[in-house]
Amino acid sequence: MIANKPKKSRKLGLLVAALGGAALLIIVTFTMPRYLQKSYRPAANDIFAKASSGQETKTGLPVRLIIPKIKVNASVEDMGLTVTGEMDVPNNVVNVGWYKYGTIPGNLGSSVIDGHLDGPKGEPGVFANLNKLSNGDTLSIVNDKGETISFVVKNSKIYNQNDHPDEVFNSVDASHLNLITCTGAWDKNINRFSKRLVVFADKVN
Repeated sequence: MIANKPKKSRKLGLLVAALGGAALLIIVTFTMPRYLQKSYRPAANDIFAKASSGQETKTGLPVRLIIPKIKVNASVEDMGLTVTGEMDVPNNVVNVGWYKYGTIPGNLGSSVIDGHLDGPKGEPGVFANLNKLSNGDTLSIVNDKGETISFVVKNSKIYNQNDHPDEVFNSVDASHLNLITCTGAWDKNINRFSKRLVVFADKVN
């Protein structure tokens, strides 16, 4: 997810691994621009994977994310998983992506939204200033029922690129909205940023 100025194509590789002795998982390493790197991988036993069938859906689905402090008013896309099991990201730098197999914003549990830090030519992404949010700042989701659900920032954390912190996707003690983008140094050897920034917010009751 979330990147910078790719000027050269990157190597195309193919990895084939056996699953269950029968099925094959084919993972393609694309000539991927930095801004299309992927987000965190939800836990394999993600307790909200039932969202599309079993979760209560009286709360409307998210259509816009609004963060006044950093001037974000972005369309929300539904994001699934990549073939490698990571949360996918939008194909542009102006929209954000909601993990559609997770919690609907406003419901009990962890709703996750990701967005890009910058674009292929270095242009600012939707979450270019996510690091400027502080505890107590407010943000809101507008859903497809026309409702506005407000959240307040409680905490921010930086994780290593390969960490898969359970608290991002699986906290169930309240109604959470967790925002993810890239941070840290760009590692040209592996074509990715070294860190992830996660901003944790809770619903205003």
